[in-house]
Amino acid sequence: PLRYIDTPEGRVEVEPLAGDVRAGSVSESIKKLKREKLRMLAPMLNVTFDALRQRERRRKTRLAILSSSAVILALSGFLTYALVKNSQITSQNKMIIEQNEQISEQNAQILAQNEEISKQRDKVLEQNMQTLIEQARISVNGNNKYPAQKQLSEAASFRNTVGSVNDEALYSALEAALYTASFEVVQTIDNDNRKFSSIVFSHDDRYLLGITNQNSAALIDAENGKLLYTVSRSDVGKIDSVGFTPDDRYFFTVDSWYGYVSLYETATGQFYREFNASDGTAGNIGEKVFTLSDHQILVPLHHTLCVWDFEADTGEDILPFGEGAFASYIQPFLLDLSPDGSRVAIGSSGFGVGLVIQSLDGKNEIPLECDDERGYYSVRFSGDGKRVSASSGAIFVVWDADTGKQLLRGISNASTISMGNVCLNYDGSVLVIMESEYLGAFAVPSGELLWEKTTTSNIVTEACISPNGKYIAASGGICGVFDIRTGETLSELPCTAFANDGAKVLCDTYSTSPAILTTPEGATAKFVDTYDGTLFTTPRYTNPSTFVMLSVRHSAGDYYSTFPGNVNRKSNIYIDPSTKYAACTHFDGFIEVFDITDPEQPKDAYCIAEHCYNSVEDLVFNGDLMASAGGYDPRVAVFDLKKGTMLHVLRGESYAHTLEFSKDGSKIILLSGYSKNIVFVYSVQTGNLLYRIEAPENTTFTEIGFSEDGRYAIAKLSDGRACLGELYGSLEEMIEKTER
Repeated sequence: PLRYIDTPEGRVEVEPLAGDVRAGSVSESIKKLKREKLRMLAPMLNVTFDALRQRERRRKTRLAILSSSAVILALSGFLTYALVKNSQITSQNKMIIEQNEQISEQNAQILAQNEEISKQRDKVLEQNMQTLIEQARISVNGNNKYPAQKQLSEAASFRNTVGSVNDEALYSALEAALYTASFEVVQTIDNDNRKFSSIVFSHDDRYLLGITNQNSAALIDAENGKLLYTVSRSDVGKIDSVGFTPDDRYFFTVDSWYGYVSLYETATGQFYREFNASDGTAGNIGEKVFTLSDHQILVPLHHTLCVWDFEADTGEDILPFGEGAFASYIQPFLLDLSPDGSRVAIGSSGFGVGLVIQSLDGKNEIPLECDDERGYYSVRFSGDGKRVSASSGAIFVVWDADTGKQLLRGISNASTISMGNVCLNYDGSVLVIMESEYLGAFAVPSGELLWEKTTTSNIVTEACISPNGKYIAASGGICGVFDIRTGETLSELPCTAFANDGAKVLCDTYSTSPAILTTPEGATAKFVDTYDGTLFTTPRYTNPSTFVMLSVRHSAGDYYSTFPGNVNRKSNIYIDPSTKYAACTHFDGFIEVFDITDPEQPKDAYCIAEHCYNSVEDLVFNGDLMASAGGYDPRVAVFDLKKGTMLHVLRGESYAHTLEFSKDGSKIILLSGYSKNIVFVYSVQTGNLLYRIEAPENTTFTEIGFSEDGRYAIAKLSDGRACLGELYGSLEEMIEKTER
């Protein structure tokens, strides 16, 4: 078929077909090949090239249609799936949106509830803060400043939440609670109508422990004055002394007659353990025991010292070395432990025995130079352990604790000879002697009498020395707190014990109203030897720039304007530094105030009748504030001239001499008392009394005022000394003080 074709004329031989696929590129050649392939297949299939090419086109069209249909079908399926899925997603999204809306609503409700809860909480916190501030005020009014400071510190902790809404009240309360003068009552003691003896502070000054009703001991919280526990070993025993372990975990009582040392837990008051030396012998142990460590107590027995380990509940006897030993001592022998706990000073009230210093390890014994024919009492180390003192009748002696050499031997100046009690200050430079009718101090080793006080009372005088060695506290026949070097009376209250930090002293323990006082070390008002700074004072009179005519309307009456009614009375004119106000004080204390801003037309401003029948002694301005001292009317009237209101009437005592504003007008200092011996410092904003300061005996105040920076209220004394009352500048500073 490739060689021939049939025609009407017959079979004719033709030239064979050949595909021409030549081209400029491979792709063009392949394209030509597809066409040439049909050209060669057409004669093979006995069809024309055109017919075969059309059939090929139809085949491709069908394939394209099938492919497109398949694609469209697939796309339709996918579209249907997508639409269904989208519908589901849309439905789910709608549900989620609805759920989110519900959650949003719930969240809004929760937020509203939380906001309401926060408001209620803040309101409660604000009320709690106000309650604490009010409780602090009540505490201060009851002379309980220490609890007040704690209450105000707690109140201040709410400021971060409630803001500054109570700041003014907090500031006022802090002023009243923080400022203390020397020997001011800062804490009353709830003694349940008991009287205390041998009362002591715990080592951390947190507690007080004292003997009450002879056979009982009472534990008191020194920070709030509350009676915590009362303990008693028996109904017949007599407690001779009390004390604390060094870590204050336990307190103990000593019954020397029956021979018991009873130990109690400080936190609970529960009985813990007991040292029992009772063998039927009265006075079997010493009246005083000594702590060696947090778990060891040194107990003096008949002829030995026993170290009682109360944690293990075991005892170890310590026997002395040397010839006399304890065998010849008359029971009870006298004992004192050195401050470092390494040795004891041992003596006896009997004759012919003498005194020694014995090391607890038994390796060293130092005899003290003394009269062996005498018995000795009140054997004590000085605070630094370098000296020892004792008494024998009216004789007092001081030894060097390292050599046994006698440094001082003297005779008491008391009117009666008795077995006096003696003690040394910390460095042993001053010896204090106390007897029923006598209290005196001698220099060591010179023996110079520094001072003495006597009384006709037959009540025994008991005294103790402050930890820093500056003061003596006495109660009984002679009462008060005295300067150890000069004997100057610093307080007339009977005081019995100093705190270990030296900042507090206990008073009136033998009465039904015991209390804690601040010492100069704990007070914010202190006496200094001299003050050379300039005091801020306001001029009482400033000349106006032009002549001012004042029309005075008040008449004091004949009696007060003529002799003898006016013999101690006076009138005066005061003009403030800015020449805005003029005040005319009359004989009877009536005050007329004029506005002289326009000197040519002065105006009547106010009339004040607070000091009627008593002449005004002094008057001072600070801006629009005016304060007047009433002389024999010992009050100060504080007036706001701009508002026309009386702010406060502040009280002095006996007589109001002169007064002064601080530079910023926030404080007033008043000199009071007939002999100018009392100074008061008040807050102008609140009227709170910040300080009441008495001049030491035999002195008076000569000048009062404030430092230029307002940090101190200052009162100068006639002997050159001065008292400086510290004043805090900001609320934050006062809060920080309570936190300390």
